Amino acid sequence: MGKHQPKIIEQKLAHIIGLDFRRDIPAKSLTTFGGGGAVSLILVPRHTTALLLTLKELSDMGIVPLIIGKGANTIIADGGITTPVLSLAAFSKITKHGNYVTAQSGVLSGTLTRFAKDNWLTGLEFLAGVPATVGGLVFMNAGAFGLEIKDKVVECEILNDGAVQKKLPEFSYRRGKFDGILLSATFNLDYSTKEDVEREMEKNLRARRKKQPPQPSCGSVFKAADGVPAAVFIEDTGLKGYKIGGAEISKQHCNFIVNTGEATASDFLKLADLIKTTVHYELGTVLEPEFVLLKD
Repeated sequence: MGKHQPKIIEQKLAHIIGLDFRRDIPAKSLTTFGGGGAVSLILVPRHTTALLLTLKELSDMGIVPLIIGKGANTIIADGGITTPVLSLAAFSKITKHGNYVTAQSGVLSGTLTRFAKDNWLTGLEFLAGVPATVGGLVFMNAGAFGLEIKDKVVECEILNDGAVQKKLPEFSYRRGKFDGILLSATFNLDYSTKEDVEREMEKNLRARRKKQPPQPSCGSVFKAADGVPAAVFIEDTGLKGYKIGGAEISKQHCNFIVNTGEATASDFLKLADLIKTTVHYELGTVLEPEFVLLKD
């Protein structure tokens, strides 16, 4: 995408009412892994009008912004990013219509699951403990414990070419494909009791904590292959515990690469490449990455 000039971009967008700017934000403040470079300019529109104007101005400059949510499953290149990054954190409204819950893309997963619980609605307990926004959940078709986002989403609002469309993404394993920017998602849930929903959430949280390493990571590195968890293949290679720089293939769950202290994005990417190459060479299986690399 090439290098951009963040200061000039900010000057050209400064007239937009309702657009906030964040400058030179390090990866450790933006991602769950923590390693990587800084983002030179983050654009934070506070409402749809500001978002529309921002996208139009960037398009006129020939710039396609990157998008970041909670920063799980995300690695930021060590060299940093000069391409403007769009954050929809201010899009945080959540509403209920009967057993339907509509959440804007910036709503955190924890906020969504608590809202459902407090309104005696069941169906989203599998998301307990997932560090993501609604936008990220839909984009990654997040799943656990036998359920995926696609099982609960009935409608999405997607901003594309200046128009808001109501449609569903094309869902596949760990991906929700759509053109444009997700503004909101509506979930079809069932009534239960607050106690039962809370009990299921706590059970899932315990299972997640028991299974996943406590150190900073970007979540699962690779998707399952032919229905078999990637960790099964990685375990067979004997790479568990292998370390490059500050990044380590977790001894607890080998489909996680953890940051042991001062890991760089390069450390992570070298380990991911080692895993992919070794699994392919030794077992004949091609693993597909689950993480997203943000770079210019």
